[in-house]
Amino acid sequence: SRRGVTNMSFYVFVLAAAGAILDLIDMILCFLLADNVLLKTLANFASALAKLLAFSGVLGVGTDAYLTELDESVCFNPEGALIVDEARQMYFLGAMALFFSSMFSFCLVPISALHGGRLQDKPMYQMKAMEIAA
Repeated sequence: SRRGVTNMSFYVFVLAAAGAILDLIDMILCFLLADNVLLKTLANFASALAKLLAFSGVLGVGTDAYLTELDESVCFNPEGALIVDEARQMYFLGAMALFFSSMFSFCLVPISALHGGRLQDKPMYQMKAMEIAA
C-alpha cells in the first residue's frame, strides 16, 4: 500500500502542476487573445481534466486507507502520531482543493465559450451551435 501511494504521488503532483500551468495559460490568454474562445475553452477544459485526474489518482490508490491504517496502528511516539494526524489533514485538504478547483474549472468552460476573455461585450469570434438535420 505504501509503495502504491508513493508511486502515485509523483503523478498526482505532475497532473496538479499541469492543471495550474493551464490555468496560468488561460489567464495569459485573457489579455493576449481575448477573442479566441476555442483556445480559452480548451485550456479550461484540459485544466479541469488534469485536476480531476489528479484527484481520482489520490483517491484511487487508497491514500486515505493507508493514512488511517497508520493512525490506527498506534506504534508512534507522540511526535510521530502528530505527524500522521497532520498528514491526514493535509491529504484531506489537498484532495478537496483538487476537487473544487477542477469543478470551478469545469464551470469556466461554458463561460469561456460564450465570452472568451471579454467581460464587457461579446468576443469578435463566437462558437456556433451545430444544426444537425435528420
